[in-house]
Amino acid sequence: STLDLIMIQRHILGSQKIQSTYRMIAADINNDNRISAADLVELRKVILGINDKFKNNTSWKTIDSRFTFADPNNPFNNAYPLYYEFIQPKGQYIADFVGVKIGDVNNSFVANSTSNKGSDVSISASNDYFAQNESAVIDFRVTDIETIDGAQLEFNIEGLKNVHVTSDVLSDNQFDYHIEGNKLYLTITPDAELHNLDDALFSINGITLKNAFVNEMITFSKNRLNNEVYHDLKPVTVRQNWIENSEFAVNQNNPNPWNEKTVINYSLPRDGQVKIILSDIKGSRILNQNVNAFKGMNTFNLSSEVIGNETGVFFYEIIFEGVSKHGKMLRIK
Repeated sequence: STLDLIMIQRHILGSQKIQSTYRMIAADINNDNRISAADLVELRKVILGINDKFKNNTSWKTIDSRFTFADPNNPFNNAYPLYYEFIQPKGQYIADFVGVKIGDVNNSFVANSTSNKGSDVSISASNDYFAQNESAVIDFRVTDIETIDGAQLEFNIEGLKNVHVTSDVLSDNQFDYHIEGNKLYLTITPDAELHNLDDALFSINGITLKNAFVNEMITFSKNRLNNEVYHDLKPVTVRQNWIENSEFAVNQNNPNPWNEKTVINYSLPRDGQVKIILSDIKGSRILNQNVNAFKGMNTFNLSSEVIGNETGVFFYEIIFEGVSKHGKMLRIK
């Protein structure tokens, strides 16, 4: 995982050395008998899915458990046996090996199981509405935690094209990403703990492929990576949190899809008149109504009588003081 990248990086920088002999062997990704930035490059490519295996190493090394390292702080000074030699075997013999999973520096691998993680933290972003072919910048922040050592995240990005990731708080060598089809894989590996989490940690940029809210275009995925941040060099599970605009916001209708009736909730910063517009997929207006609304949350009830027998996709728009908020719904039989 990305936590292994962070631990190898800190070992190279000298800020936090790897203490275990076997974990140092696990950190030698490219099998050149030393730990260097080249190992970070090799491991990152496998985590992001650019490569599916290590170019010059196996996934596991099994080391004779009887072997004593001359220098436990440098296991690369002498060759260590990857086999157990029986001399004139007779009777019953037992061979014992230490299994080292290459790249697993934090020793998180458990066969046929998953490691325990700490309490959830949130990756938060504003759930704004974008029109089709609009340039979108979605800022993501880490909340519910004071510091992190890094993160790895995986997103479905099927609602966007020309996607790229930027950051105002991380340098180019502190994060990397790979896009494969509709998947975005992201690793974040700062040199030290990140303390200022008030600003956006990273931004996903792209062109929208449809009229939609952000949470309809970007969602967490779990195809290759576990979505997690790292705190005190331990993994913490991440949940996705969408923030609605606290000033003038329009929520997704509920239920959706719907048949007989649905409700659109919207909030206002003060009393005032709003215009509610409902259109079909061809752009023809079905409803154009002025409503006197109040500060806070308001509710608009939409029934099948307004739409009649039509089914399919419909678009709703609520306008307040010249600001327009959009949404879409699906009417089914």
